[in-house]
Amino acid sequence: MGQRHILGTSLFLAGFCIVGVPAGAQTSDDLDALLGDAGDAPPSAQPDDRTRPAAADTSESGTAAAPEATPEPYAQVIAVQSDDAQTPAGDPAPRRASRAIEEIVVTAQRREENLQDVPISVAAFSGEKLDALGIETAQDLQLVVPGMNYSVGPIGYNLIYIRGIGTDVFIPSADSSVATYVDGVYFPYAHGLASSFAEVERIEVLKGPQGTLFGRNTTGGAINIITRSPAETFEGKLKVELGTYNKRSARGYVSVPVTEDLAISLAAFQLNANSYYSAAPESPVQVQPELEDRGAHVRLRFDITETLALDLAGLFTRATHPLLNSIEDTKPAGALFRPRDTRPYEYDSNVDGFLRTRDDLYSAQLSWATDRLNAKLFASTQAFDGQTLYDFDGGPVNGVYFDVPDEFVDATSAEAQLQSTPGGLLTFDDTVEWTLGYYFFDSLGGYGSVNFGVLEPSQSGPGSLFGLDRLLQLIGDLDLPIPDNVEIQERGTVETRSHALYGQTTWRPRDWIGLTLGGRFQRETRGTVTSGSSLSLRPLEATIPLFDFDLQSRTTTNFSPKVALDIRPFADETMVYASWQKGFKSGTFNVVSLNQPPAYVEPEEVTAIELGLKGTLLDQSLTYNVAVFRNQIKNLQTLNISLTSGGTSQLSNAAQATIQGFDFDVTWQVFPQALPGFVLTAAGAYLDGEYDDFPNGAGFDETTGLYFGPGQLVPSPRRDFSGNETSRTPEFSGTFGINQTFEVPGGDLELGGNLSYNSGFFYDTQNTVSQPSYTLVNARISYYYRAQRLRLTVFGANLTDEFYYGDKVIADFGVNAYLAAPRTYGASLNWEFGGG
Repeated sequence: MGQRHILGTSLFLAGFCIVGVPAGAQTSDDLDALLGDAGDAPPSAQPDDRTRPAAADTSESGTAAAPEATPEPYAQVIAVQSDDAQTPAGDPAPRRASRAIEEIVVTAQRREENLQDVPISVAAFSGEKLDALGIETAQDLQLVVPGMNYSVGPIGYNLIYIRGIGTDVFIPSADSSVATYVDGVYFPYAHGLASSFAEVERIEVLKGPQGTLFGRNTTGGAINIITRSPAETFEGKLKVELGTYNKRSARGYVSVPVTEDLAISLAAFQLNANSYYSAAPESPVQVQPELEDRGAHVRLRFDITETLALDLAGLFTRATHPLLNSIEDTKPAGALFRPRDTRPYEYDSNVDGFLRTRDDLYSAQLSWATDRLNAKLFASTQAFDGQTLYDFDGGPVNGVYFDVPDEFVDATSAEAQLQSTPGGLLTFDDTVEWTLGYYFFDSLGGYGSVNFGVLEPSQSGPGSLFGLDRLLQLIGDLDLPIPDNVEIQERGTVETRSHALYGQTTWRPRDWIGLTLGGRFQRETRGTVTSGSSLSLRPLEATIPLFDFDLQSRTTTNFSPKVALDIRPFADETMVYASWQKGFKSGTFNVVSLNQPPAYVEPEEVTAIELGLKGTLLDQSLTYNVAVFRNQIKNLQTLNISLTSGGTSQLSNAAQATIQGFDFDVTWQVFPQALPGFVLTAAGAYLDGEYDDFPNGAGFDETTGLYFGPGQLVPSPRRDFSGNETSRTPEFSGTFGINQTFEVPGGDLELGGNLSYNSGFFYDTQNTVSQPSYTLVNARISYYYRAQRLRLTVFGANLTDEFYYGDKVIADFGVNAYLAAPRTYGASLNWEFGGG
């Protein structure tokens, strides 16, 4: 039934997009004049960004960089009429090309380059294309980037995987394997990254290790979000949206030139919605908090002189998310707390769970651009705070809850960077370009307190779940009964200080060949600042210290090299490249420990080989990117959550894993003369991942549900996971999209739809918790009224109402499962103004 729905929807979208050209369509000569010859597009026909100073470079810290020289127009660019272009009176309105066709300038190598000229596998999207695809959050990117898995777990943490490389270690003392940057500033925590976007210039998803230039903890890749910088003229946008589950959102942007040399911009967003989960009729908690995301981004640019510029920015976000889940595949412990089953999208809980986050970021960049070289200084400081309340057993009977009132990360970064200019210092007649830099990072993060306890434990046997009886034996006979409302308190914080020197150079002895060499040397020290636990007997108003662990520290050094060769053997439109590089992710301490010192997890190292092909075909109407890769991961970091593990979580290393495969993307303007607005897009990723050597795996017994692994209170042998599939690695994932834009009275009508498929994967290293295959169908229809620059859009997501999961986590009571959204729909209105 589901396949018939998918096929029918796809055929409907294809037929609807291809139906006749409107009356009065222009002749092919008119279309040639409008679109321009691909090899000689007139300057006036280029998109607006080609006539302005080049967009800013970004880095690990700081905001947008000083303008570079404006690049020459690229031959493959198709000229399109901009939304704010003025049509002379009496002339017919020109036809617009699709927003799915665009030139993308990226900073994947820390300097501006056309996407097709970068010897790296990158998926890049402009703000316009993101809007056309309906991408509103970083989590939505997995719908259009095959091989990417971006989940927000039941406890609210973001887990990101690219090409199968990622980690489920979410505690604030650890790092993601896929780093996220906003205007070059690294976000060192797993909360809040999937919030709504403000005003985005473009997003780049860099696949594979990016250790040389992007540095810390990019073993899987990087998500580079570039926001819109203040403009030279007054301009702005306003978007409002209404949707199912009482979704209400608003997003605004305004840029004001204060003087000829000073401009300021403000972007803000607000999102409110009810959860698509509802309470079971018997659930003790019937009302959950409303989802809310809100934020503001202020940017200021001051051109001090013709060569010196200062950029200042502040980014502030606040969020409240309900934490809802159901327990599936319950084990004996879970059955005690779940006397009844729930239906899909229902919760049956006695805890009104929530996650609240607050993030404040300030950054500055000083840029000096000369004919000889460019110099940049960056600095940023950010403070993140989070509070969590979560029903761990997921049932209506008083059981186990988590209360995290004080999760935080305070981080500071600084960077100095030198970059060559054409014909400048050490460029040797423009055959060499280079980048050199120094990066410093300092952070303090962890938990001021993690509280978990048993409400009315007499219902399940005094303290039996935690093994509290055993714990009391460890600390001595206290001669105290275990009362109701027992609460265990853990605390742990880690400080990180990192220094790095990096450099990369590309030598082009001929126009058709380039050799890139790069490397990064890093020295990092991590150490625990606080670590301990206590027992709170709240009815007795007594707190009993349990453990106060000795502080620990580790210092690591690493050199991550890179070698890449790119050639253009056939024509300028075709590039073949090969690369070999390494990536490194720091080791860290498990700061959530009850009765034993925080365990250290070893650093994670990746060696990556990639062979890629980029180019155009069919008179440049088809653009393609293909890459074949092999990644070997040493000491891959993993996490298990268990209350009987001697703490809330335990970290471990998989000795070695290998992930290999290929991915591709294609954009095809099928009928560039007859239907210039008709575009097909396709992308896919095939992955084959396996744990080559994982002899000491931790997990849960399939029958009893008891934990085995490090820190276990009840000793049990660990198991060999060698040969298992790597977690969150689907064998195939792909997307297919159709977009048709054509002229109608007063403006343009845009029809779009995309189908996303995922073959399924395992969530855990043990390969016992799986996500079956699923297919999603999304569609959008919008009308753009050119005179007032208004766009009205009607959209639907998951139109076939596919049943799939947002995330699953196995723990003591069974599988904590969180379903992804069912079918949703809505409408939005977008208004642009100014920019004259």
